[in-house]
Amino acid sequence: MPSRFRLGAMLAFPLCLVAQTQRGTIVGTITDATGAVVPDAKVEVVNAETNAKFEATSNQAGYYSALYLPYGQYTIKVNAAGFRTYSVTGVGVATATTSTVNVTLSVESQAQEVQVQASPVILETTTSSVGTNVEQKLKDDLPVVNRRNPLAYLQTVPGFQPSNQTTL
Repeated sequence: MPSRFRLGAMLAFPLCLVAQTQRGTIVGTITDATGAVVPDAKVEVVNAETNAKFEATSNQAGYYSALYLPYGQYTIKVNAAGFRTYSVTGVGVATATTSTVNVTLSVESQAQEVQVQASPVILETTTSSVGTNVEQKLKDDLPVVNRRNPLAYLQTVPGFQPSNQTTL
């Protein structure tokens, strides 16, 4: 009997060691501001003391898990396309425990710069005369019949009103 007891104790001893793990887990769900899940988000978990990095990716349900983390304090960073980077520090992992950190990402605003360049409108303030310039492209685009008549260009001027004295 004593040999069976020793054999049983030796076989059971490694099982006791497995139960005494010094590792923990961080899990959570990643959503946007509307509550919709965010799949394929990159999660980086960094140990504050050792700078050891652990990476995970959220699944189609927005769920992520960082398994077998040594106990300690962690910083979690979450990146997803179209969203601002989320960061939280001081997440504690204790031995044989699971910490839940749910993440809500906010939409990344894109800075856009629009430059508009226009020539200033020339306004004659000293006289009441009105004038315009006819560009070469406009001259080239006129039909051949009207190119011979210089008064045909007047029809292209905004606000032109032919009078009875002008024949076109």
